[in-house]
Amino acid sequence: MIDLQLRLAIAQDFPLLAIMNRQLIEDERSENTMSLEQLEHRLRGFVDKGWKIVLAESEAIPVGYTTFFEGQDELKSYRSRIHIGHYFIRRERRKLGLGTEFLRKLEQEWFPAGAKIVLDVLIANSSAQAFYRSLGFLPYSMLMEKG
Repeated sequence: MIDLQLRLAIAQDFPLLAIMNRQLIEDERSENTMSLEQLEHRLRGFVDKGWKIVLAESEAIPVGYTTFFEGQDELKSYRSRIHIGHYFIRRERRKLGLGTEFLRKLEQEWFPAGAKIVLDVLIANSSAQAFYRSLGFLPYSMLMEKG
């Protein structure tokens, strides 16, 4: 049995969230060069815009976090649409089932039943793509950039 509790982030969590966000950016091979201070400010801005930030803790130690926004599905207005912005498990705690359990708990305890769940995965982050595929996510579209 995996010991994992979820809770909304509070003001004191934001410095740690910024550190985890930096690691996520590195793992994704993103071009984001924000400082920890800028990342913390951006995360606080998410909350101001209606996003939720949930910390995952195992044995009272933060092991990961997610950001998500709940809206209405554009194609099927009778159901909710959850957009996951960030989804992160600390490097030293990966491959233990925490990421899978985190999503299971989100779906069962935090997201409305039957909600459509969407997330963005950078093309360069093949390990994240494999992880999400193992949880039943399938590619839907691809954002293309120039410049």
